[in-house]
Amino acid sequence: MKFSFEYNSNEIYYTIEYNKRNDILIQIENNEIAVIAPLGTSIFAIIKKLKEDAPNIIKILKGNTDQDDNVLKEENSPQSHKAMYLGKSYEIEIIKDEKVIEPIIKLWRGKFIIETNNDDQDTIDNILFNWYVNKANIKIKQKIKQFEHKFKELPKNILMESLENNLFMLRDKDLIIDIMC
Repeated sequence: MKFSFEYNSNEIYYTIEYNKRNDILIQIENNEIAVIAPLGTSIFAIIKKLKEDAPNIIKILKGNTDQDDNVLKEENSPQSHKAMYLGKSYEIEIIKDEKVIEPIIKLWRGKFIIETNNDDQDTIDNILFNWYVNKANIKIKQKIKQFEHKFKELPKNILMESLENNLFMLRDKDLIIDIMC
């Protein structure tokens, strides 16, 4: 199905295809615009992206560009990151503050907000990893609480570690679950 919008008195027609991806891709071939978007992306988000790229799209359609492959991709600025959680892609907003001692992370209104004093990629990845581990621990403890009446004995602690060949193991009275399972 063809969609369209008007930009500076130019009518721009495009088609939309949804598939599993993390960002919106705009392809221009033979003066046809094809938008490939992540599953569940609203039409308004697609139109917003098209309007942002409209000047470039019009240049390409009119042939006023030296671009080789006629493909426009969403470019992330250094401060624009994305992370997956429960099958969805979320933008990460980084707030750098030298006064922050312990990083703070929260999932709020469809994006991760991270307050930290260091915004390098390794630090952000480590903060996200620890957040994922914490969420997994909470879920596991909820499930154990839900089914604890069915067990004779419960583990003293539930820990998450990297176990190379096992999904879980018992050490003393602790249940250790592989972090990658």
